[in-house]
Amino acid sequence: MTLRELAVEDWGLLEPYPLYRLLPFANPEFARVFVVVNDEGAIIGVQGVLSWLHAEGLFVAPEHRGKAAVARLLRHAVLECLGDAQGVMTGADTPEMEGILRKMGAIELPMRPFYLPLKPLPEGIESHMTEED
Repeated sequence: MTLRELAVEDWGLLEPYPLYRLLPFANPEFARVFVVVNDEGAIIGVQGVLSWLHAEGLFVAPEHRGKAAVARLLRHAVLECLGDAQGVMTGADTPEMEGILRKMGAIELPMRPFYLPLKPLPEGIESHMTEED
């Protein structure tokens, strides 16, 4: 077995693998794709390290929903922050937000997002990440 990093021009080799569906949304300057090949050269493992800008936490008070002012101001601030980015990762935690994102042209990605801590989380953060029953 051999581990190797794929050059951007070789990402097409990943068409049969789930990662391939995410690559069009990745900025190649900030992405690395690794494969493990067996002794015959067949890909037997794939992993990508992709970096996206992420905008999250949109909230508009109920009495201001359906009006343009709050959303317009927030959108302007976010777009200014994003500069010339091709796109931004975001999420929907309610069906209403999902509908708003779809109307804006958002594309549902073929994955469920998770946060994988690489270091211990600060004390008590787990309680903020789960819904209470």
